[in-house]
Amino acid sequence: MASQPSLKDLRSREYLKKSNSGYTHSRLWESSKSTQVTTLRLDKDFFTYLDKQKGPKGRRSNRVVGSTPDESFVQRGRRASEYSHQLRKELSRLFTMELDTLVVMLYQNPNYKSGLKKAHPVRLPDLSFAMNELVEELVLRDERLIDHPVFKKMWAPAMCRLLEIRSMYQPN
Repeated sequence: MASQPSLKDLRSREYLKKSNSGYTHSRLWESSKSTQVTTLRLDKDFFTYLDKQKGPKGRRSNRVVGSTPDESFVQRGRRASEYSHQLRKELSRLFTMELDTLVVMLYQNPNYKSGLKKAHPVRLPDLSFAMNELVEELVLRDERLIDHPVFKKMWAPAMCRLLEIRSMYQPN
């Protein structure tokens, strides 16, 4: 059974962890017991944006400093493959960003349409409830946003378009 966290849950310490570069997702985003595999169809340029990001591209172990004779300090599970870890990180940042900034980004792209898409399966909690709450909060800020082309489809495509728009304003 996949969990359906609310927007408040995604902004809590349970779903967020402090990293060297700000906040990122916790292990709850990856747990096979509480998540499901969701295929995100994102613009190919978004994957170019991910490739240009600084820092390590995969998940790192929290092994203690120094040599360890056994494997007791290695986190269980395999490394995140390809873009999965980065996508979860970008999604956690999307759900925790300032709403006013997101409103400005949407107004600067009133007719946004993504280009050629690339599908990538990623293990995520069911973000439909949180996405609906985010849209409601945005509409409360400005009711004209309900007609924005980003929100014409269901929650997953809308979430992908928001990631793409957000990436256009991030430094590489």
